[in-house]
Amino acid sequence: MYSVEQVKALAKDNTSFDTLIKIFRGNYPIDIKREAVSSIGRQQDSEKIYNFLKSEAFNKANPMELIYQMFRTCLYKSRKDSRFQDLREKILEFYHNENLYKMDEFYNYRQGKHKPSGKQKILRPLLLVGNNEETLKQLPENSINLIFTSPPYYNAREYSDYSSYDEYLSCMRKIFLECNRVLEDGRFLIINVSPVITKRPGREFESIRYPIHYDFHKILIESKYYFIA
Repeated sequence: MYSVEQVKALAKDNTSFDTLIKIFRGNYPIDIKREAVSSIGRQQDSEKIYNFLKSEAFNKANPMELIYQMFRTCLYKSRKDSRFQDLREKILEFYHNENLYKMDEFYNYRQGKHKPSGKQKILRPLLLVGNNEETLKQLPENSINLIFTSPPYYNAREYSDYSSYDEYLSCMRKIFLECNRVLEDGRFLIINVSPVITKRPGREFESIRYPIHYDFHKILIESKYYFIA
């Protein structure tokens, strides 16, 4: 039985490819197999690595935790070998997995394929007065390091009066998209929000509780943000 550290050490030995394959296919815990896949990717024989990935990356019997490691190998090998670039694209198309897309995006960012636009950044304190839907449009893209906001709670104050909850969420969606545009890549949007309970129109009617934070989460994910707890 191998330990994680022992499997990791095999990555440095270019004669251990067959041993790593046996570990991958053996009756080992997932963390051992994951390390075996990672170590296979660090071997020198690109032909063997490619054939291994081609045969195993599309096998849905393999847990996604192992597929992620295989895809990671494709990312780094694709710099010098177009076969891995092709395999990388096929894996993305095969799984349509959000974590794989995120890995691909982060790798591209690290490689400088999605650099910030280089437009002017906001270096001094700036106060914008007006409706956020309009004032945010005055800012250049990729110019803000951090956004912290406490958006209007649906019809909980006089300044927050919307004809419907759908209209409210639609307005918030537009603002969050603008926030995404002005934020630098990898920067944070922090939102202070909580559920809202409407006042009862009369004793014979019930109040309604609006789960704003849950609805915001859906909107933010659809607006290309990543959730970090």
